[in-house]
Amino acid sequence: MSPLISNGLMILSEIAILVTLFYLLDLTNKSVVKQLLKSQYFSQKQKDNFIEIRQNLSRLFLFAGVLLIILVLAVNAWLIYQQKDLTKTTFNIISSVPRSFWLNLGLALLKTLGVIFLGYFTLKWLHKYLQKASDYVKNKKIIAANDEQIDEFFQVLDRSLINGLRLGIVALCLSFFNLPETIYESLWLVIKLYLIISIGLVIAKTSAAIVNTIDSSGYKLATEAKNAKTVLRFYHNFRSLIPFAQTCLKYAIYIGTAILAFQQVEWLNFLIDYGQTALRIVSIVFVTKIAVKVADLFIEYILLQGDDNEEKYRRSLTFVPLGQNFCNYFIYFWSGFIILRTIDLDPTPVLAGAGIVGLAVGLGAQNVIDDVVNGISILFQNYYIIGDYIQTDDGEGVVAEGIVEAIDLRTTRIRALTGQVYILRNGSINKIVNYSKDYVYAVVEVSVDADANLDRIYAILSEVGKKIKQQNSNVLNATRIDGLENLDSEELLISTSTKVKPGKHIAVQRQLRKMIREALNQADLSSETEVKESDISLPEVKTDKEEKSQSPFSLGKKRD
Repeated sequence: MSPLISNGLMILSEIAILVTLFYLLDLTNKSVVKQLLKSQYFSQKQKDNFIEIRQNLSRLFLFAGVLLIILVLAVNAWLIYQQKDLTKTTFNIISSVPRSFWLNLGLALLKTLGVIFLGYFTLKWLHKYLQKASDYVKNKKIIAANDEQIDEFFQVLDRSLINGLRLGIVALCLSFFNLPETIYESLWLVIKLYLIISIGLVIAKTSAAIVNTIDSSGYKLATEAKNAKTVLRFYHNFRSLIPFAQTCLKYAIYIGTAILAFQQVEWLNFLIDYGQTALRIVSIVFVTKIAVKVADLFIEYILLQGDDNEEKYRRSLTFVPLGQNFCNYFIYFWSGFIILRTIDLDPTPVLAGAGIVGLAVGLGAQNVIDDVVNGISILFQNYYIIGDYIQTDDGEGVVAEGIVEAIDLRTTRIRALTGQVYILRNGSINKIVNYSKDYVYAVVEVSVDADANLDRIYAILSEVGKKIKQQNSNVLNATRIDGLENLDSEELLISTSTKVKPGKHIAVQRQLRKMIREALNQADLSSETEVKESDISLPEVKTDKEEKSQSPFSLGKKRD
């Protein structure tokens, strides 16, 4: 055979081997993507990404194949120019390679095929049994979470385990080919980082389900121990902190995951200290929230226990927000102090600067000082407490009237009978009328004709007064007829007053008007009398000597 034909056949053989190799690589690429597209595990967007990756790899294989063919042609052309036999040169190069190399290469390829074959069935088995585990957990209600949270947990777990196993298979296969040690170290580092981040994300994304499961168990135990004197009976009071606990747990997991990742990379170790500081701050914030809740419950328990008397109970209830606010501010102050220490910042200059700024603001905010001083006076001078029915005046007229719902150092919240809420600055309250001190009079005025029989009407009113005393437990004394309020040529106005429990005058007034109307109608005096529908403001009541010291208009004023 002539050298020309021999060289041509060798060149064609080398090109054929390269074409076959890259064809097999492209075929493998398409087969793998085809199997991925058949899977129901991936979304349509992910499948579109797989198609794009396959197309890019096909272009890469084509480019690399063309480049290698050009390179082979160039090398062979140079050898021919050197007047060398291509067949002999090629076989010399092949024969110069030790036989052990080809043996090891063949064994490595066989091991790789075995690992890929075993990994394929392992991945398939793993996906199948994770799906079964998800269905089992949802059916048995092992985790106190909804089906969406359980599905999300197992999907993220499935994706993380399968991708981690795939990376492990690649690393194991590469180890069969005796590549440089740095390649293995880099690959195993990537695998460790991936597994750490994946596991962290799995736990973080399902932290809500974890907390809900713990909460479900705690709620069950707390319900069973509701009547027992154990700490678990207070668990219901802490359930409002569940969303906050979920958020703190999620951030703690993210930070912990980052710290573990930083430990694996030597040039990122300097970030570990920052991560630990952030983790401490999250822990301090969480403990602060718990401490505030415990302090609120403790203050409420201490101030409200054993108060059987209603007035003492309402007075204690008035001081509960004050005690809670004081404890809360104290806890927040020390939490901020500890956080400053945690980030290696000396809190002394910061606190000094804050004190100066606070003093300057306080001197400029005169209204705030007035509110606080008046609030302290209201609380400790017992002008009114929660549950009292009061009327406030700013010096120019009535501002608000109703039941006191809350008192703090700066404001008072009053609920009117019509439902609206008045929030008043304590410094703006100039006059207070309290209808809930000791007793109050329910005043009802009755209008009668000028020629009516007053003795008979008085008798009817007295009988109604005795009757309402028997029917209504809020009435302290039977209705008293105070007499005529005015003399007119056409009508007379009779005033009655009923001594009732504090704050109950409005309800008694309404009931008394109805009873007087019915009694007068039954006595056939409806044409001669009329019950005057007076408003809830109390006119002056003439009392006997025992009651002159406490008229309705002085019920809310400070006593000497």
